Amino acid sequence: MPTTSPVCSSSRGAHSAGRTTTPVSLEWKHLENPFGVSPMWIALADDRVVGFRTFLRWQFVTPTGEIVHAVRAVDTATDPDHQGQGIFTRLTLDGLAELPDEGVALVFNTPNEKSLPGYLKMGWRELGRLPVVVQPTSLRFPRVIVTARRSAGRWPLPATAGEDPGDALADDGALEALLASQPPPRGLATPPQPRPPALALRPGVVGLTACCGWAAPPPTGWPCSGAGVAAMRSRA
Repeated sequence: MPTTSPVCSSSRGAHSAGRTTTPVSLEWKHLENPFGVSPMWIALADDRVVGFRTFLRWQFVTPTGEIVHAVRAVDTATDPDHQGQGIFTRLTLDGLAELPDEGVALVFNTPNEKSLPGYLKMGWRELGRLPVVVQPTSLRFPRVIVTARRSAGRWPLPATAGEDPGDALADDGALEALLASQPPPRGLATPPQPRPPALALRPGVVGLTACCGWAAPPPTGWPCSGAGVAAMRSRA
């Protein structure tokens, strides 16, 4: 990965995910992804990196078992002194032109309100919004959400409920059996991973909680019928 930390602290690098990125989080995200190392493009001004664009490798599986190789347009950064020169657009379009040669059949992302117009100008089609389900845990919860002045904190808070994910999901055989017991997807779905990327905890993440229940007989060797992973974060 090129050295991009000065660029990644710029405005476009920060709002690509709505939060500040760090070299450590970028390496975890793009070099340790189980679907493969992310393809990356950079823009240079003399010997200085002034632009960065990367696509996160992904896979989907169809109901018939066909694997669809995909990428998600994610982190991008432009040096503040070189913004407004089309670097973001040029790097993105160059990447889109080269990705089919690597077998990529689908490009998707979930842009925020700042980056959406730029993607639409490059030919993206808006398909809709993902549904959100909320279950209040207290009477003051709706007021906190409505009056919040900023998004939830980036890092999880320490949690004591449930089991530690590293302990609850340590048995790869039982985890594979649980995944294999699930019904086939009705459309495109991410193929089950023996150890999902979200559970290979990134540096600095604490407080993840795995909660198990007994709604149905568990697979052999598995302590419960399913598992859910939750992170507790603060919102002010």
